[in-house]
Amino acid sequence: MNRRFLVTSAKATDGVVFSYNAQTGLFCGIEVLQKDMTLQARHTLVRNILLELNLFFNYAKKLSQKEGFTIVELGIDITFEMFWDKYNDKLRSSKKRSEKIWNKLKQEDKIKAFYHINTYNKYRGNAEKKYAETYLNAELWNN
Repeated sequence: MNRRFLVTSAKATDGVVFSYNAQTGLFCGIEVLQKDMTLQARHTLVRNILLELNLFFNYAKKLSQKEGFTIVELGIDITFEMFWDKYNDKLRSSKKRSEKIWNKLKQEDKIKAFYHINTYNKYRGNAEKKYAETYLNAELWNN
């Protein structure tokens, strides 16, 4: 399953769709919908592709503050069960407490929390993994 994001601007009203693998968060495709995009603009676009979803989110946040740019995710719903399975700390964490916290999160934070798990696991080194409820409460995806 892939996550797809439509990016449009005042100049590129048809836009560009960026696709990222839903499990790994890695870039997996681009679809240029803008029929009149110049070759130079296409080269610039390809040279600047963000290979990880977290990097794309950071860039999208900056881009959406510029006038005329919009970024829309094209249909995905991250469920608590998806988070719970990916976080994979079932022996120590409380599913009930974690789900209660999860249900209070905004959709944007649910998406970030889910896709940050791989990065969190990679960079925590030898440190013990936080309980799922601590991960959610502390909003570790924002660090």
